[in-house]
Amino acid sequence: LERTIQITGGSAVVHNNMGALLTEAGRHTDAMKHFEKALQLDPEYDDAHYNKNRTILLKKNYKEVIACYEEAVISQPDQAVAYNNLAWVLAETAD
Repeated sequence: LERTIQITGGSAVVHNNMGALLTEAGRHTDAMKHFEKALQLDPEYDDAHYNKNRTILLKKNYKEVIACYEEAVISQPDQAVAYNNLAWVLAETAD
């Protein structure tokens, strides 16, 4: 994937996949760069939103992930998964 990105600049799919691999390797900061690039290339790419938010959750940055899910439900109101995930994070972090 790195070579593909070097040669082509990468597509949203390639950057998302690279981010997912980096997340699995525990390289969350590097992964976030790829998810951001994927979303820059295709702001409505659901998988990149999901993977970005999953990575933020793994970092236990709940305020940031809540903000991301709130943005997702505004920009993609037909995506039930975003509403579900927002509700789950809010329930898990409720005092």
